[in-house]
Amino acid sequence: MMPSTRWQLIVTYVCADAAVTVSSRILQFYATWLLLKGIANPSALTLTLVATWATTLLILPFTGIVADRVRKSTVLLGASLLALASVIPVVVVALALHGTYTNWLIVVIVIASVTSSVAVAALMPLSTPLIPEISPDADEVRRGLRLKASGFILNILFGPTLAGFMIGAFGGESALWVSVASSCFGVVAALAFHISFSAGQSVHAHSGEAPSFFQDLRRGMQRVLGIRAERAIATASLLANMLFVPFVFFLLPAKVLAEGGSMLNVAGIELSLGAGVLAASALLIQQARRIVSDHATSIVGIAMIGASIFAFGCSHTLPVWCMLGFALGTGLTMFNVTVNSKRAMAIPAGHRAGMESSLMFLCTAAAPLGIWMSGAALKTLSPNAVIIYGSELFVFALLCIAFSRPLRRMLNSDDGGSPHYLQTNRELFDLQSPS
Repeated sequence: MMPSTRWQLIVTYVCADAAVTVSSRILQFYATWLLLKGIANPSALTLTLVATWATTLLILPFTGIVADRVRKSTVLLGASLLALASVIPVVVVALALHGTYTNWLIVVIVIASVTSSVAVAALMPLSTPLIPEISPDADEVRRGLRLKASGFILNILFGPTLAGFMIGAFGGESALWVSVASSCFGVVAALAFHISFSAGQSVHAHSGEAPSFFQDLRRGMQRVLGIRAERAIATASLLANMLFVPFVFFLLPAKVLAEGGSMLNVAGIELSLGAGVLAASALLIQQARRIVSDHATSIVGIAMIGASIFAFGCSHTLPVWCMLGFALGTGLTMFNVTVNSKRAMAIPAGHRAGMESSLMFLCTAAAPLGIWMSGAALKTLSPNAVIIYGSELFVFALLCIAFSRPLRRMLNSDDGGSPHYLQTNRELFDLQSPS
C-alpha cells in the first residue's frame, strides 16, 4: 500500500533512509572485522576510513544544493540505488576468493566504502529540509525528527548487531548478504516514497539563469558562517566529531579487541547505544521539554556524550560498556534532535537543504583528521589513552554550546510565526530568494 497521509510519508522516508544507512554500516562493520581480524592490517582500515570520510566531506557541500534543484525524493531514490550498487561488487569478489584474503579484496572494499559514503552523504542533509516540506506543522516536524533519530535503532539492531552475529555464526561473507537485503528494502521504500510524494513536491526555481553550484555553495556557507548560532553549532560539532567519529568506527572496536573482546561485544555495546537513542526519542526529550529549556537540554546532551566517551577509556568490563553506550545514545539524541528540530523551523523554506549541507560540511570537516590522528596515536598509545586524551575536545564543545547567547535565543524561540533566522539575519536571505 502506498503512503497517503503526511505521517505515512514521513515514516516511509525514515524507513528508506534507515535501510540505506544500515546497509552502509554493515559494510563498514565487515571492513572493520576483515581488516582488523581477517587480514590484521590496521593501516588499511585507517586508509579506508579516511577515504570514506574524506569523500563524504567533499560531497556534502553539493548534496544540499542538488536537493534544492531536483526533487528530494529523487535524491533519496538515487542514494538507495547507489548503496545497493556499492555492496554487490564486494559480495562478488568475496565469494570468488572463497575466504582467501588478498590485496584485491582490500581495493574493492575501499572503493565500495567510498561509493557507499556518497550515498550516505546524499542523505545526510535531507531530513532537516524534507520533513518540514512533507508537513508544515511544527509538532509533526518534531515528531518526525524524533522518529528519524529513533530510526537509528534500526541501524544499530540490524546493522552491527546482526552483522556481528552473522560473522560469528556463519562467517564474514554472510554479513554482506544482510547488507544487500537492507539495500533492496531501501530501494523499495524510496521508490514508494518517490511515487507518492513527487506529485506534491516543489522544486525551487530561480528567476533568470540559475546560479552555479559554487555560487550556491558560497551563499550557503555565507549564511551558516554569518549566523552566530550556526557558527556555535558548527564549531561544537567539529570539535566533537574529531573524537566521536573515530571512537565509534575505529577506537571502540580497537579497545574491545585489545582487551580480549570480540566484534559481537562491539555489536552489543552499539545495541545499548541504540537503546539509549530509542529511550531518549520516545520519552526523555518530551519530559525534558516540560522541565527545562531546549538550550539546557542541548547542554546536557553534549555533556553526556563527552562524559560517556571519557568513561569508556577508564572502564574494562562489558556491562559497564553497555551502560555507557546507553548514556552515549541518550546524550546523542538529546543534543541532535533538540538542535535539528529547532533549526528546521528557524531556517526559511527554500534554504534548508543548502544550509544543512554547508553545516554538515563544517561539522564533519575534522572527521578524517580525527581518524588519521587516532590511527597515528594508536602506534604509540593504547586505545584507552587515546580516548581519554581526546575527550578534552568535548570540554571546548560544551563551552561553545553553553555560552552562546544567539544559540540560546534560537533554541528557546517560539516555533510559530516567521522563521527565527529571518527575523535576526534577514539580509543574508535577501541575497537570493527562491521564487
